[in-house]
Amino acid sequence: LQTVAKQAFGNYRGAAVLLEVPSGALWALYSAPLYNPNTLDADWERLRTDPSAPLLNRALQGTYQMGGALQLVIYSAMLANPAMQPQDFSAAHELINVNGLTIP
Repeated sequence: LQTVAKQAFGNYRGAAVLLEVPSGALWALYSAPLYNPNTLDADWERLRTDPSAPLLNRALQGTYQMGGALQLVIYSAMLANPAMQPQDFSAAHELINVNGLTIP
Protein backbone atom coordinates (compact mmCIF):
# COMPACT_ATOMS: atom_id res chain seq x y z
CA LEU A 1 0.00 0.00 0.00
CA GLN A 2 2.93 2.34 0.68
CA THR A 3 4.17 1.75 -2.87
CA VAL A 4 0.71 2.47 -4.29
CA ALA A 5 0.57 5.74 -2.33
CA LYS A 6 4.04 6.73 -3.56
CA GLN A 7 3.05 6.06 -7.17
CA ALA A 8 -0.26 7.90 -6.78
CA PHE A 9 1.36 11.04 -5.37
CA GLY A 10 4.09 11.26 -8.00
CA ASN A 11 5.60 14.74 -7.62
CA TYR A 12 2.68 16.15 -5.59
CA ARG A 13 2.84 17.14 -1.92
CA GLY A 14 0.39 15.63 0.53
CA ALA A 15 -0.38 12.79 2.88
CA ALA A 16 -2.32 9.55 2.86
CA VAL A 17 -3.51 7.60 5.88
CA LEU A 18 -5.33 4.31 5.42
CA LEU A 19 -7.08 2.93 8.51
CA GLU A 20 -9.29 -0.08 9.02
CA VAL A 21 -12.38 1.35 10.68
CA PRO A 22 -13.59 -1.52 12.89
CA SER A 23 -10.18 -2.34 14.39
CA GLY A 24 -8.32 0.94 13.95
CA ALA A 25 -5.46 -0.92 12.29
CA LEU A 26 -3.07 1.32 10.38
CA TRP A 27 -2.55 -0.03 6.86
CA ALA A 28 -0.59 2.81 5.29
CA LEU A 29 0.94 6.12 6.35
CA TYR A 30 2.55 8.20 3.62
CA SER A 31 3.89 11.74 3.37
CA ALA A 32 5.23 13.44 0.25
CA PRO A 33 7.67 14.68 -0.81
CA LEU A 34 10.20 12.19 0.47
CA TYR A 35 13.85 12.60 1.38
CA ASN A 36 16.65 10.10 1.94
CA PRO A 37 17.43 9.87 5.68
CA ASN A 38 20.80 8.29 4.85
CA THR A 39 21.99 11.58 3.33
CA LEU A 40 20.31 13.89 5.83
CA ASP A 41 23.56 15.52 7.00
CA ALA A 42 24.79 16.16 3.48
CA ASP A 43 21.39 17.40 2.26
CA TRP A 44 20.37 19.31 5.40
CA GLU A 45 20.64 22.87 4.08
CA ARG A 46 18.80 22.04 0.85
CA LEU A 47 16.06 20.15 2.72
CA ARG A 48 15.69 22.87 5.35
CA THR A 49 15.14 25.60 2.74
CA ASP A 50 13.16 23.56 0.19
CA PRO A 51 9.76 25.30 -0.34
CA SER A 52 8.05 21.90 -0.67
CA ALA A 53 9.06 21.17 2.98
CA PRO A 54 10.15 17.53 2.66
CA LEU A 55 11.10 17.45 6.37
CA LEU A 56 7.44 17.96 7.32
CA ASN A 57 5.69 14.63 7.86
CA ARG A 58 2.29 15.72 6.57
CA ALA A 59 0.55 12.56 7.78
CA LEU A 60 1.67 13.05 11.40
CA GLN A 61 2.50 16.75 11.74
CA GLY A 62 0.10 18.43 9.33
CA THR A 63 -2.87 20.34 10.70
CA TYR A 64 -6.07 19.94 8.74
CA GLN A 65 -9.67 21.02 9.15
CA MET A 66 -11.64 18.45 11.12
CA GLY A 67 -13.96 16.53 8.84
CA GLY A 68 -12.56 18.18 5.72
CA ALA A 69 -12.02 14.81 4.10
CA LEU A 70 -15.68 13.90 4.63
CA GLN A 71 -17.13 16.96 2.93
CA LEU A 72 -17.04 15.35 -0.51
CA VAL A 73 -18.89 12.28 0.77
CA ILE A 74 -21.49 14.39 2.59
CA TYR A 75 -22.12 16.68 -0.38
CA SER A 76 -22.32 13.72 -2.77
CA ALA A 77 -24.94 12.05 -0.58
CA MET A 78 -26.86 15.31 -0.39
CA LEU A 79 -26.88 15.69 -4.17
CA ALA A 80 -27.94 12.06 -4.64
CA ASN A 81 -30.94 12.50 -2.33
CA PRO A 82 -33.52 14.92 -3.79
CA ALA A 83 -35.13 15.32 -0.35
CA MET A 84 -31.95 17.00 0.92
CA GLN A 85 -31.27 20.53 -0.28
CA PRO A 86 -28.34 22.85 0.54
CA GLN A 87 -30.72 25.41 2.07
CA ASP A 88 -31.79 22.76 4.62
CA PHE A 89 -28.40 23.05 6.30
CA SER A 90 -26.85 25.93 8.15
CA ALA A 91 -23.38 26.54 9.51
CA ALA A 92 -22.91 25.95 13.22
CA HIS A 93 -22.04 29.10 15.12
CA GLU A 94 -21.61 27.55 18.56
CA LEU A 95 -18.33 26.72 20.23
CA ILE A 96 -17.91 23.16 21.47
CA ASN A 97 -15.74 22.27 24.47
CA VAL A 98 -14.03 18.87 24.46
CA ASN A 99 -11.64 18.03 27.30
CA GLY A 100 -10.88 21.71 27.87
CA LEU A 101 -10.31 22.46 24.17
CA THR A 102 -12.63 24.86 22.36
CA ILE A 103 -13.62 23.87 18.83
CA PRO A 104 -15.30 26.54 16.67
